[in-house]
Amino acid sequence: MDVELFDAVMAKFGVKTEWIPTGFDSIILGVSSGKYDVGVSSFSVNADRMKEVTMVSYFKAGTQWVTQKGNPKAVDPDNACGMKVAVQKGTVQADNDLPVRSKACTDAGKDEITALVDPDQAKVTAMVQSGKADAMLVDLPPAIAAVDLTGGSLELLGEQYDSAPYGYVLPKADTDFGQAIVDALKQLEADGTYKNILTKWKTEGGAINDFAVNPTVG
Repeated sequence: MDVELFDAVMAKFGVKTEWIPTGFDSIILGVSSGKYDVGVSSFSVNADRMKEVTMVSYFKAGTQWVTQKGNPKAVDPDNACGMKVAVQKGTVQADNDLPVRSKACTDAGKDEITALVDPDQAKVTAMVQSGKADAMLVDLPPAIAAVDLTGGSLELLGEQYDSAPYGYVLPKADTDFGQAIVDALKQLEADGTYKNILTKWKTEGGAINDFAVNPTVG
């Protein structure tokens, strides 16, 4: 979804995107240093990130639990103490969500949640497939993709939560470019392309219409 939508945005500028796969946790630094022009990787917009870069909102999604089909380990998202949970390095799930959940376990005298962290989301997904991890925490769109790409060997557990805008990452000073991207997104929404791309990837539930440069977030 991210790739196809951003390609459509850049097409409005007459530009073809050069995609450079890299570790999630190194993208913001790469944009800030000038190594990349834009970072596109389902980045949740938050105040800490906007201290370093400019962000342009284009979607909204929350965190989703994923387990093996049938949830054979009987994972309970509200009580995952003592379990092994896989997360991608540098994400809100790895840096915020899982540590808070684990601390709640230990504060209650229960076993901590073991975080299995990898910079590659494909490897995080593979941990759940193989049974190395009991579950994974990931944003909803890649969670849906993981279920599809693994032939249904995985399943979503419960509902997404903590929904937040996704943002394209630009250098801090590039607010004018950010506004131009907002205008391109509005054009894609008006001509139906935006909705068509999201529907294709089963993520239409995260559509927004208030695209913005550095949006206010809670």
